[in-house]
Amino acid sequence: MTSLFQTHIEPLYVEYRSLLIAVAYRITGMRTEAEDIVQDLFIHLSTTDWNQQQVINIRAYLIQSTVNRSLNVLESARIKRIDYPGVWLPEPNIEHTYSSTNMNYEALLTESADTSMMLKDDISYAVMVMLDQLTPIERAIFVLRQSFDFPYRDIAVWLDRSESACRKILSRALPKLQEAQSSHSISSEHKLAFTHAFLQATQTGNFSNLLELLKSDIRLYTDGGGKVKSALRPIWDRRRVVSFFNGIANKGSLTGEWSIVWINGEMGLQLQREHVTVAIYSFRYDIHGQVDQIFMISNPDKIR
Repeated sequence: MTSLFQTHIEPLYVEYRSLLIAVAYRITGMRTEAEDIVQDLFIHLSTTDWNQQQVINIRAYLIQSTVNRSLNVLESARIKRIDYPGVWLPEPNIEHTYSSTNMNYEALLTESADTSMMLKDDISYAVMVMLDQLTPIERAIFVLRQSFDFPYRDIAVWLDRSESACRKILSRALPKLQEAQSSHSISSEHKLAFTHAFLQATQTGNFSNLLELLKSDIRLYTDGGGKVKSALRPIWDRRRVVSFFNGIANKGSLTGEWSIVWINGEMGLQLQREHVTVAIYSFRYDIHGQVDQIFMISNPDKIR
């Protein structure tokens, strides 16, 4: 006998899994939890007296269920995060890896343009970080409207708000995120040049040559999750940031296999040792092309 899952739910799972995970991830900032949210949703459907014909718009039903579950997870995670050791950063979404030991930069620029177009609807890592400043409802509306372009009428139903209320909430949230979106205006050539300069510094152990490429009041955020040694507070000022990297380079913390990766649709770096990822680096650029924020994620739970 064919099971309910096989006849009704499995096709829906195959069709909507990627979309629902993307919605859950961008609302929660946690990739692993996003996958669990979607998995649990379909397990719930498979064990419930549920008839596909009873749901007029199954896509809307699945998205609404995912949004509600994501908001519950986000609320719970924010409470737990109060005791988080040091800076909390979202899990990076890694796409497309290029080894730095065998890298054709002209070819990479061509691929960069193609990749950027393919990932243009992704939310940059810098914006994912800034989303944490929003209330859960602001975050959900921003994600649903700005990232997925869902109609306000649908968002209003999913969140049990009026359309006008959703518009007002989004207009209040957008100014908080404006600063984080400046990287989109910076060319791939410029980003690749900085990424290459950073890679060269990891090889020489001297980051002083990066000073002019960094904004004077740059901030470095490191997230080791209490499992890997990291700065417990953001490091401000480009000289302090350079000093930090010179220091960890001298201790051998930057040795390993480096790769250029796409992190939430933006160019970044991955450091591995014996094929295990030990750190992810994401860079944010100001409107003049200087790096004004660096995010260093070494918590093994977030980069495995």
